[in-house]
Amino acid sequence: MSRLESSRPTLHDLIGARLKARRIVLGLSQHEVAQRVGITYQQLHKYETGLNRISASRLYCCAEALEMPIDFFFRDPEVEAESPAPSRRRQLLSFSRAFNDIAESHIRDAVAELARVLALPIEPEAQATEAPRQAAQPATAGICEPVSAITGPPPARPFT
Repeated sequence: MSRLESSRPTLHDLIGARLKARRIVLGLSQHEVAQRVGITYQQLHKYETGLNRISASRLYCCAEALEMPIDFFFRDPEVEAESPAPSRRRQLLSFSRAFNDIAESHIRDAVAELARVLALPIEPEAQATEAPRQAAQPATAGICEPVSAITGPPPARPFT
């Protein structure tokens, strides 16, 4: 049976897919990654699509260029969580790119901690006690007043 007839992806197909996924998460083009690795973008494309196999030394260079440990390419995809829906995947990709662009490590840590806290499940007891309190508050409670409420309306501009 030829590779084209096989419905099960080969290991180099999976490695290529992970290579492409990481490149996209970092927001890099094939050309940029290829320059970092020292190959042509055409060769990188062949690696990503599984047309060419990647040697161990080249895979090591790819891992360094993509700032990932080499075992990233060999993790079992069946053990990992299911892939999110396409709209959620776009949100996740956008968030990953924005998070990666945060230069200050203390801000990255704070954002990561915020995400962890927001992801925690709300305990049923907490939901029952918070629901009446939230219903009693006006919709704008805890929100800053608009600037115009503090400073008044903007001055009128004469037409020129």
